[in-house]
Amino acid sequence: MLFYLIQENQLKKRSVNIFLKRLPPLETLDEFSARIVEFAELFMTMGIATGVIRAIKEGENWIIDPLVVSTGITWSIYAFYLFTRSVWGWRGRRAAIVSLIGFLSVLAIRFVVKNYAYFHKFGL
Repeated sequence: MLFYLIQENQLKKRSVNIFLKRLPPLETLDEFSARIVEFAELFMTMGIATGVIRAIKEGENWIIDPLVVSTGITWSIYAFYLFTRSVWGWRGRRAAIVSLIGFLSVLAIRFVVKNYAYFHKFGL
C-alpha cells in the first residue's frame, strides 16, 4: 500500500528512483495488498471471535475495553476496504489509502492502546 502510493507519485512526476524500478507494477502491488488484507481479515475475525468467547466465559466487562473498541474499529476499516474493492470496484490510490489507514490503526493499537491498557492496569 505504501509502496503503491510512493511508486504512483513517482510515476506521476516522471522521476523514477532506482529502488522503485525494482518494485512490481502498480496492478501487481494493488492485487498483492488485497490478497494480504483478505488473509489478515480472516484471521483477525477468528481472533476477535475467540476473544469474545473467552471474555464471555470469564464474565469480564469487555465491551468497553479500549483494546476491544480499537480492534473493532480496525476490523471495520479493513472490512470497508474489502467491501469497496468488491462492490464499488475501488482499486489503486483510493484502496491503498484505506488500506494504509487500516495499517496505521494496527500500529496505534500496538503502540498506543496496548501501552495505555498496560499502564492503566498497573496504575503507572
